[in-house]
Amino acid sequence: MSKARVFALVMVLCAAVVPALADETVAGIPSAPSWSPPTPEETAAALTGLPFDDFVDSACQYLFLHMPERITYYGLSDDFGVRNDRWADFSPEGIAAWLGTCEVILEMLDGFPESDLTEDQRLSAAALRSYATGRSALLPRFFYHYNGA
Repeated sequence: MSKARVFALVMVLCAAVVPALADETVAGIPSAPSWSPPTPEETAAALTGLPFDDFVDSACQYLFLHMPERITYYGLSDDFGVRNDRWADFSPEGIAAWLGTCEVILEMLDGFPESDLTEDQRLSAAALRSYATGRSALLPRFFYHYNGA
């Protein structure tokens, strides 16, 4: 088969598939992400009243939901009940949602008196605080600028 013929076939295929992607689905595959990161308000509602260990586990999950690439990288999509079908939202609204989620988590973390925590729990609190304030090597450098670190 000549290069010109292959090119023509590819163009015909693209002409058929690309417009279909703008519609809802192609072969049952959604064209839009199947989930969205939680808002700061949803995060606060979900974390309110949890005991410390459950709070830390859930807070970490809520932070990860704003970094879908990391969910995919670490193979956590099944654990989080999401599909690997979205990218992080670096729009002004997405950054505001990330920062709002961090702020909610930090405020709620301050509600656990350090004197009531075990040594392991204090370490977990310090790690979560580091992660949510952007002072962690695990966060994308992009967030350092916006989180004041």
